[in-house]
Amino acid sequence: MQRPIFREIWQTPGEQMYHLLTSLYMHMIEAEDELFASMGVERNSFWALWHIGRSPQGISMTDLSRAILSDKSTITHLIDRLEEA
Repeated sequence: MQRPIFREIWQTPGEQMYHLLTSLYMHMIEAEDELFASMGVERNSFWALWHIGRSPQGISMTDLSRAILSDKSTITHLIDRLEEA
């Protein structure tokens, strides 16, 4: 899916920067999704396991939700699915 790099010419430099960063972020998320899908792993599952593995003393659900930019209920469901696997 192609996204335009520059939107409107009459935008302020700040608005242009915002749109560029948003576009870059979306491309990165799409690339991560494709990469992890090719390995049979969900993006959030990978990052949850990565953060848990880096925390020898453990990590709270709140801190984990902040680390992978998800709400706590999503993390609870994610951890439940990981425990079942």
